[in-house]
Amino acid sequence: MHEAIEVAGTVQAAIVDLAVQPETGFWLADSLQRSDVPFVFLKDRGTGALPLRFRYCPTYPRHRHAAPLLADLHRQRRNLRPVDDDSLGAIAVEMMQRSRRIMPDDPSAERLVEATLQRAVAQRSAGRAPDDVGDWLLRLLDQEHRLRGRTHLH
Repeated sequence: MHEAIEVAGTVQAAIVDLAVQPETGFWLADSLQRSDVPFVFLKDRGTGALPLRFRYCPTYPRHRHAAPLLADLHRQRRNLRPVDDDSLGAIAVEMMQRSRRIMPDDPSAERLVEATLQRAVAQRSAGRAPDDVGDWLLRLLDQEHRLRGRTHLH
């Protein structure tokens, strides 16, 4: 599993089987998420609940047909777009990509990004904005999701 964590950023998609070692599987999922790699969880009925940070990640029972799982990975992969530079357009695309991974549907992902950008404008108007706008906006997105993510659902 440690080898999997080390190479997480080099794969195109992943299936994380939580029946093997749940805690290590969550570490792997964290690494995959940081590397923008689409993934799904496989779990048995008795495996337990997912940590809150993964509550919107696709989860499938271990003994299920592969077609829906693969379709989900393909959908996640299609939602990823390459980000080449630090332009505002590229940052906005990266924000949408991250939002789509953590929100259950596109409309809620769009609402999360919109709320984050409104918060950024308010903070910038108050004179608070670091030099690295991309990192700052992505941190604001994570904070918005953590603090008010549920308000952006449906």
